[in-house]
Amino acid sequence: MTSLPLKNGNNVVESATDKENLQALIDGKIDVFPIDELTGWYLLQRDFNSGDRRDVMPIKPFISTVTTHLLVPKGQSDSQLILSLFNKGLEELTLDGKLTRFKRLLKEGYYQHPQKKVNFDRR
Repeated sequence: MTSLPLKNGNNVVESATDKENLQALIDGKIDVFPIDELTGWYLLQRDFNSGDRRDVMPIKPFISTVTTHLLVPKGQSDSQLILSLFNKGLEELTLDGKLTRFKRLLKEGYYQHPQKKVNFDRR
C-alpha cells in the first residue's frame, strides 16, 4: 500500500498493509492514504480502539468510487439463475431500506464477530 506524507516533504512511503497505513495515519507519520471507505472502517473497527477511530476521517469529495461485483462461474448451467436471484434479492433489500441499514451496521463494526448472533432488527 502507498501513502503520501505531505508535511515532511517525502512524496511516497510504502507499507505492507492497510493496517500499517492506518497506524501511521493515526500516529501522524503520514497525512493521507487511499482506501475504500468500507474497508477502512472495517479495519478501524477490527484492529483499533475508539480513540484511534476518532482520529481518522474520510475526505470529501471522494477520490473515486469503487463498485462491488458478484462473480459467478462462466458456462455453468445455474450461473444465470444465481445472478438473477441475487439481483432480485438485492433489489428487495434496497426497496425495503435494509441495504442502507446493513451498510451502516457494517461501517459501525456490527458484523465483526461471527460468533455473535446477528440482530437484524437493530436500528
